[in-house]
Amino acid sequence: MTTRSWADYYNDKAQTVDELAATYESAIPYRHAFYGERFERTLGILAPAPGERILEVGCGSGYHTRAIVERGATLTAVDVAERYVDQAASYAGDRATFAVADAERLPFPEASFDKVLMAEVLEHLPDPATALREAHRVIRNDGLLVVTTPSRYSPLNLAYALKRRVRRYRVNEHLHEWTPGALSRLLGERFDVFRFEFANYLFPYPIDLLYVRLGSPGATALPRLDRALARTPGLRRLGWTMLVAARRRA
Repeated sequence: MTTRSWADYYNDKAQTVDELAATYESAIPYRHAFYGERFERTLGILAPAPGERILEVGCGSGYHTRAIVERGATLTAVDVAERYVDQAASYAGDRATFAVADAERLPFPEASFDKVLMAEVLEHLPDPATALREAHRVIRNDGLLVVTTPSRYSPLNLAYALKRRVRRYRVNEHLHEWTPGALSRLLGERFDVFRFEFANYLFPYPIDLLYVRLGSPGATALPRLDRALARTPGLRRLGWTMLVAARRRA
């Protein structure tokens, strides 16, 4: 599909689903714990601070938007889908600047931002290399890029591929998926990677569905277990979400 077609697809999706409410702020304990761990780890790596100029590329329903502005940063949030931008604005109000924009053609001057966040974005883009070139252009020298994206051979990612087939999703939104090495090489073309972590180990499909049906017992302990696995040699690289911090190279 073209960029315009993808924008139409995500606009249609946003009309029926508030993804923030369905994921990071879900009322289902397991989903809240699962996506909450990704959220907390991502925000910790981004570390927004008062006065920093931050660009959130692919803001979706406002996954991190509100939290970033609450920490005092000067935030600009963009998405290719106008309805996602409207949803994000409804959560953050007038505390951030919003725009409908393509990640591969950002409408900002060079060195406009101290930090750029691309959380669960790269895998959805037709040309991720061009989007990273644009991120490099708009970040100041030695500025920070934070990326999260699925790990290709994680058990949870392989289970997600099974879920797509079982449920016969008409569209595969993940146009690209990388191994840790491939992602490092892609980012390394323009950035210096200095932090590479993993998150989201529990639970693969369809075990997650059974766990939810059982009422998500012990869900409050899941983030601690997830972080323990992230620190365990031999297991840490099995996490579904790769979280990467990189410095802009001149």
